[in-house]
Amino acid sequence: MTGADVYARKKRMEGYNVLFPMGWDAFGLPTENYAIKTGIKPQVATAKNTKMFKEQMQSLGFSFDWSREVNTSDPNYYKWTQWIFTELFKHGLAYKKKMAINWCPKCKIGLANEEVVRRKDAGETGNGGNKQEEYDVNVCERCGTPVEKKELDQWLLKITAYADRLADDLDLVDFPESVKASQRNWIGRSEGAQIKFKIKHTGLTGSGGNKQEYIEVFTTRPDTIFGATFLVISPEHELVDVALSAVEEGFPPLASLARRSGRLAFGETGSPPDGSLKAPSTEIINYVKQARAKSELERTELSKEKTGVFSGLYAINPATGKEIPIWISDFVLSTYGTGAIMAVPANDDRDFEFAKRYDLPITSVISEKPENQKSEIRNLPYVGYGILTNSGNFTGMKSEEAIPAICDWLKEEGIGEAATTYHLRDWIFSRQHYWGEPIPMVSCEKCGWVPVPLSELPVKLPEIEKYQPTGTGESPLASVKSFVETKCPNCGGPARRETDTMPNWAGSSWYYLAYCFADALKNANKNVEETFPPLASIRRSGRLAFGETDRSPSSKTNTGGLKTAATEEEQKNILSTSSDILSYWLPVDTYFGGSEHTTLHLLYSRFWHKFLYDMKLVPNPEPYQKRIVHGVILGPDGARMSKSKGNVINPDEVIDAYSADILRLYFLFMGPFEGTMAWSNDGVEGCARFLNRVWKLANNNNNVSVETGYISSLHTRHKLHQTIKKVGSDIDSFHFNTAIAAMMEFINVWSDSKEALSKEDLISFIKILAPFAPFMAEEIYSVLRGPSLPGNSNSRFRGTDLREGDTIHLSEWPKFDPELVKEDEVTIAVQINGKLRSTFKISAEKSTDETFVTSSAKELPEIASRLLDTAIIKTIFVTGKLVNIVVK
Repeated sequence: MTGADVYARKKRMEGYNVLFPMGWDAFGLPTENYAIKTGIKPQVATAKNTKMFKEQMQSLGFSFDWSREVNTSDPNYYKWTQWIFTELFKHGLAYKKKMAINWCPKCKIGLANEEVVRRKDAGETGNGGNKQEEYDVNVCERCGTPVEKKELDQWLLKITAYADRLADDLDLVDFPESVKASQRNWIGRSEGAQIKFKIKHTGLTGSGGNKQEYIEVFTTRPDTIFGATFLVISPEHELVDVALSAVEEGFPPLASLARRSGRLAFGETGSPPDGSLKAPSTEIINYVKQARAKSELERTELSKEKTGVFSGLYAINPATGKEIPIWISDFVLSTYGTGAIMAVPANDDRDFEFAKRYDLPITSVISEKPENQKSEIRNLPYVGYGILTNSGNFTGMKSEEAIPAICDWLKEEGIGEAATTYHLRDWIFSRQHYWGEPIPMVSCEKCGWVPVPLSELPVKLPEIEKYQPTGTGESPLASVKSFVETKCPNCGGPARRETDTMPNWAGSSWYYLAYCFADALKNANKNVEETFPPLASIRRSGRLAFGETDRSPSSKTNTGGLKTAATEEEQKNILSTSSDILSYWLPVDTYFGGSEHTTLHLLYSRFWHKFLYDMKLVPNPEPYQKRIVHGVILGPDGARMSKSKGNVINPDEVIDAYSADILRLYFLFMGPFEGTMAWSNDGVEGCARFLNRVWKLANNNNNVSVETGYISSLHTRHKLHQTIKKVGSDIDSFHFNTAIAAMMEFINVWSDSKEALSKEDLISFIKILAPFAPFMAEEIYSVLRGPSLPGNSNSRFRGTDLREGDTIHLSEWPKFDPELVKEDEVTIAVQINGKLRSTFKISAEKSTDETFVTSSAKELPEIASRLLDTAIIKTIFVTGKLVNIVVK
C-alpha cells in the first residue's frame, strides 16, 4: 500500500485529480473464523478490526480519501451486491443445481474451484521409520485442510458465458504478462472438434430413459481421428452410471453391478470380438469407486502412472469404420470437454503410455516427414503437426489444412463439428456459513425461485447467537424461523428464504464502483427500481464533486455516460448534471494488488463488470486499465509472517521506535516492488540514518540557503536535476527502491561538497522526498516555504481544498533542466577481442568523436602493451560506451 500512496502523492503534485480510496472487504471466512475462535460476534470483530487497521493506515500517513470509505458488510452496501445478484438471476446467469462440490470439513462450507489450492504433503512414515515420498493434495485456500467431495444444492453464476470475452479482452488492458497468462490458463480455452462415436451395443439407456447411442468426445487434434484406436471415458461419465443404476445400501450402483457379469451389466447383446478384453465386474467396481474418491489434481498429476479398466463396451471409429474398445480411466475428467476422449497413442504421450501398458493398438497417422515414416515409427509418439498418413482422402495434407477440412467433413456427415471448450467452470456462489450477504432469493411452491425486489432490499443478515457452521450442509440461518419464513414477492403465498450466504468475493466484485459514488451509496434513493440508483443518482458535477482544482493537465476523456433512460424520480437527482462520474473515473487507471487473487477477485470483478457493461450501467468493458502486482514481506526468518511462528512485525512498534517515515521508506527500499523479501532490522537502521542525514543537512542549510540570490554549485545542481529526473521516472515505473537509492546518492554528493543548497534547490529535493517521507518533508517545507509562497493564506478548508503552497503534497512536482541532467563525463570500456582490458573517463562532449576516443583507448599503457606484436583487424566503436579492438 505504501507504493500506491507514493504514486498517488506524486500524481497529485503533478496536478492530477486523484481518487485514492480505502474500504473494508469485511464479509467472509476470515472474520467468521476469528469470531468463532475468540467468541466475539462477527459484527463486533469487524468494527474492532477495521478501527485498528484504519488507525494503523492513518499513522503510516496513507493519503486515502476517507470520505469515500465503504464496508461490504454495511447493509447500505450489500443492498447493491444483492441487487446485482437478482439481475444476474433475471438474465439467466444465476441458477441452482445439485452437484458434487469441494467441501472443507474444517470450515464446513463449499469451496469454488478457485478456492482450492495444491499443497505438497510429506508421506506417512513406513516400516523401519522410512518416510515415503511427498505427494500433492488439494486443500482449502483459507485453512489448509484437505478438501472432500460433497453433494449439495448450490447457487452458481454462469461466468462461463463470458469466458471468451474474459480471455480476449485481456488484450485491452495493461496487466503483467504473468497475470494475463494465469487468467488465460485458468479460463483454459481449447479449440478443436466435438465428434460422435457410435456405441456398438444396443439396449443402453441413460438418464431420463434416453437411449445411449453415441459417445461424444472433444479433441484439439481432429487431424488424428484416423489414429484413434480406443476411447477413454471418465469414471463419472453417464455411460458408467448407466451400468451402475440400481439403488441399494452402501455404494448402491456398485453393489448392484457386483451381482452381474461385467459385459451384460452394460446392456451388451453380443460377444466381444476379443474375449481377452472382457473386464470382470469387480474390477470395474473397485476402479470406479477409487477413482471417484480422488481429487482432480491427483488424477491429472503428470508424473502419475496412467491406469484404467476396460468397460466391456465398443464404439465405431467414424473415420475408419473399425470397432474400438471403450476404457474407463481417472486421467479423464468429467469437468473437461465431454468427459470422454479419443485416444491416438501414436501421436499423444499420455495415450501412448496407456496403450503400451494395456497392449492396445497403435496406428501412426501424422508424420513429420513421410519419406522417413518407417524410422519415425520406431520413435513414437510424434506429437507435433505434420503430414497426414493412413488417413483416407486426407492423406498427404498438412495438419493445419486437415483440421478445418476434417471438421467440415464431420459436419457434412452429421457426426461432429468444430467446437471450443474451457477449463473455466461456473462460479460456485453458495456458502454454508453465517457471515456473508444473504442470497436475496425465496423459494415458493407455486412460483419456484423468486428474486427479492429492490424495494425489499437489503435482505438484512439477522444477528444470532449461534453462528458456528452446522456441518450438515445448511447455513446457521436455516434454524432462524423469523428469517426463513416469508411471503413470495410474486404471488404473496408462503415461501422460504434462501439460507446460504454469498462468498467473500461478492462484495469486492464491484467495490471500485462504490468508491465513485460513496456519498450516494450511503443515502441511496430507495424508490428507483428499474435502474441502478447509485449509478444513476450521482450524475452531478463530475469533476468538482471530487474537489478538483483547475490544475489538472490531463483530465480523463469522457467516453460517454450511462445510456439508461432516466425515470421522473431519477431526474430529480440529475438536473444539475455536467458530466457522468463513472465515465470520468473509469476504468481504474492503476490497480495495486497481490498476485494471490489473480484467478479469484480479479477474474470475478471483471466478470461482474462485463455484466454491468452489457446492462449499459458502466461505460467501459474492463474495470481496470493497469494492474500492478506487489510482492510479499516475509518475517526475519524468511518465512511468511504468522503469529504461531512468532515472526510477525507489528508496524505500530516500528513506528514508535523509529517513525512512520522510516518504516515507509524501508518498505520500499527492501527490493523490487514485486519481489518477496525478508524483514531486516539492519535495513530499518539504514533508512533511519538516511532520513536523519536529510534532517540535519536541511536544518544546517537554512541559514545560508535563505540568503537572497544564493546559488548552489554547478556540480551539486547537476546531480540534483539528475536525481529529480530519476526519481520521477522510477515512481512512474514503480521502481521505488532505485528512486530511494538515487536520493541517497544525491545526499552523499551534497554532504561531500560541504556546500549549502539554494532555497529553491533544497525545496525541489524535499518535494521529491515528500511522497516517501511525507511527515518529515512537510516539517522541513513548512519552515522553507515562508509567507511569500503563493496560496499560503490563513484560511484552511478540507484537505482536498488546500491550494498550492499550503502543503508540500499539493505543491508542484519539480521539473528537471534537460541541460543539467547531461553527464559531464562518461566511462568508456576498452576491450580486446571482446574481453574487458581497461576503462577510462572522457568528457561527454568528446565521447561522440570516434577518432579521438579510439586513439585515446589505444594509447592507454595497459592497452598499448597488449597491442605490441599484434595486427589490428578492426576497431568497433559504440558511442559513449566502448571500444573493442579486434586483433590477431
